Amino acid sequence: MPLTRPRKRPDRTPGTKRAHPPARRLAARRRRRRPTPEPKLAPEPLAGLDRKGSRHDHSPRESDLAGAVASRKQSPVLIPCAKGPTGVHAAAKPACAMPVLYLRYSVGTMAASMSILRPCGRPAWKDTCMTAAFTTRQIDSRERFAFWHDVVCSHCIPADSQCLDERPFHGSLNIRQYGDVAISTMAASSHRWRRQSHHLSRDSDDDLWLGFLENATARLDQDQRRIAIGPGDLVLYDACRPFEWCLSASALHLVRLPRAPLMRRLTSTEPLTARPIPATLPGATSLKALIRDGARLDAEASSIGLGEAMVDLAALVLEGLGGAGDSRNDVLYRRLCHYLQQQHQDPSLSLDRIARDNHVSRRTLTRLFAQHGHTPMAALWAIRLEQSRATLRAGGIRSVTEVALEHGFTSVSHFSRSFRQAYGHSPSTLLQAGRHAPETM
Repeated sequence: MPLTRPRKRPDRTPGTKRAHPPARRLAARRRRRRPTPEPKLAPEPLAGLDRKGSRHDHSPRESDLAGAVASRKQSPVLIPCAKGPTGVHAAAKPACAMPVLYLRYSVGTMAASMSILRPCGRPAWKDTCMTAAFTTRQIDSRERFAFWHDVVCSHCIPADSQCLDERPFHGSLNIRQYGDVAISTMAASSHRWRRQSHHLSRDSDDDLWLGFLENATARLDQDQRRIAIGPGDLVLYDACRPFEWCLSASALHLVRLPRAPLMRRLTSTEPLTARPIPATLPGATSLKALIRDGARLDAEASSIGLGEAMVDLAALVLEGLGGAGDSRNDVLYRRLCHYLQQQHQDPSLSLDRIARDNHVSRRTLTRLFAQHGHTPMAALWAIRLEQSRATLRAGGIRSVTEVALEHGFTSVSHFSRSFRQAYGHSPSTLLQAGRHAPETM
């Protein structure tokens, strides 16, 4: 019988737990002695505000803001009011609902920024009559330009900014809304605004803007053109394309104009941007006087007609700017642009057909468009892309393919690449935004 090693007796009886090794036993004791952490409680929201920062009844009350400040043992918050030496104030007519407000800066910085929330680059109080005013007077000098950047991006156009003055920055912004038209009167130290392609992809603002320099100097770059302008000048720029402003102003009026009514009378905006608008054009002097008066009037419900009159007068002036020049080539160029606008939906439109239908040679056609910095087919593609973007923003379209075919494109992939290159975002992104938020488009 072979010898076998005797089995070791188990150190526990059946049905009992195995004893912990010394290291594991000590670790278990430490865990038992460790105090149980207290549950973390969510911070209490401001009185009258939900946890996302929006007010339930959309009507701000001074008692809510005062209670929130008192609970944090801080000095009183600057309350929005119609008059007085407050850092920020906003006034609204009783008949209009006050937009949602939120605190952007702490009271410790000697500022309470009351900013108006807005979707898609447009004011929350669009299509109403309202007045709002902002100033950096009571803001700490270290926070002034950051405050100014937030205010302008929230109420005008999102863009990058840079202060160009070594002295403390000063700025004020007064906004008056007349239906679809808004007049923003700005006075500020020397600084720069730059709108680039990544702003276009995040913001769907496609309005046109008129700049009236009542008492200001500036430089505007857009569409490969640079213009230096001074007091009394009027200039157009487009929010749906990159641009750069360098300005120093005591009185600069920026007028937001809706694109749709203007494009019914204009073939394209690209030849009109960053160009001086002569005072001799029909309606130019009247337009400046109307902007000056609109910047000083109170926005009332009966004043919506002032905005409509301003759009009609601006369309008249821009039509004259597009027709400026008495040369035969200018007349022919305008006629060719109008032809492309009317025939852009035809996918078979070619250079030979454009020349044949307008009774010019191919050489004359190419040379005429080269004087304006592009080719005839490039101008045709620009018109197709602009009209496609307007259709996507208007809604009622089921797919990107439908838009591409409707406006003369034969390749959907080529259309999508060109659209992204021109506007910084894909057509499907704009289509989805129109489906989810049709009221803001």
